[in-house]
Amino acid sequence: MQPLARRSRNLVQHHRLSFAHAWACRPHGRTANVDPNILAFAWNSEHVFEACGLRISPRETTHLQSLWQKFGIGRFKSYSLLVERPNFRIVFSGDLGSPTDLGIQLTNPVDLLVSELAHFPPSELFRFLHSHKVGKLLLTHLAPELRGQEESILEEARSALPETEVLIANDGLRVDVGKASRLTQA
Repeated sequence: MQPLARRSRNLVQHHRLSFAHAWACRPHGRTANVDPNILAFAWNSEHVFEACGLRISPRETTHLQSLWQKFGIGRFKSYSLLVERPNFRIVFSGDLGSPTDLGIQLTNPVDLLVSELAHFPPSELFRFLHSHKVGKLLLTHLAPELRGQEESILEEARSALPETEVLIANDGLRVDVGKASRLTQA
């Protein structure tokens, strides 16, 4: 793998490495001593890596296609992340070009999907998710025009996804995942 300085920089929207590192290395409230540079390398969709007992699979999204057209393919990238342990599977959407960007990450059931709602209508996400097994859906990064409509978004999501617990992220929210909420594969 090439060092980050030798490759084009990758943009990861809304899932900073520092957050991923802190979350990954403090499971169940315990602190683990981990080299702070453990996640400091250029990601690509072919590279699955492990950190703090987690298997992390980045997948490129189409969010930055307009920049690709202007500056060239590969110069700017955005990723979703599948984070796995034996007792849970979580997907962080990152910024998406469309909900279909999550297709590979949602091939198997996930306990939690943390998804943005800034770049497409909520109904588009809910229609796409209808054919996937998602235990909990945590909506975040709402578009400015959606602010103040959280209750109607929740109603629409719960109607479209009756088997999924749907929440909207807010400061201090805690979401349980793991064996107690583990999904079984169909």
